Amino acid sequence: MTTALIRRLADGDNSPDVFQWMAQAAKKYLRGETIDTALGLDRSSLLRERTAALYRAADLLDRGDGPHGTAKLLAASIERFENRMLPLYQRGLAEPSPVDQALIDAFATGQRITRTPRRLYDMLCLR
Repeated sequence: MTTALIRRLADGDNSPDVFQWMAQAAKKYLRGETIDTALGLDRSSLLRERTAALYRAADLLDRGDGPHGTAKLLAASIERFENRMLPLYQRGLAEPSPVDQALIDAFATGQRITRTPRRLYDMLCLR
């Protein structure tokens, strides 16, 4: 969410939710938090954001096969997204599906993305 708000701010969006996020960040900064922490760009915040985006993608892919089946679908979706769809989205040549939007949000954090079904399974089971 934080990275999406930053992108919106950079694009000139001055809607109330962007303004509210900036105002909250300014208050946190003035209370002594580092600018990264105040903006939600510290590593732990970005990891939480990445994980939440991967959970959203997994929820959208869930067919009732349990975490193992969902992890395999998520791994395949990440591979397809990264190899085929991400370049199209970066050039504005396609509109993302809800699953791909969740993956866009995960990748936008700049944090390492778990790609193997086993690691994704472990992540899903920790929820």
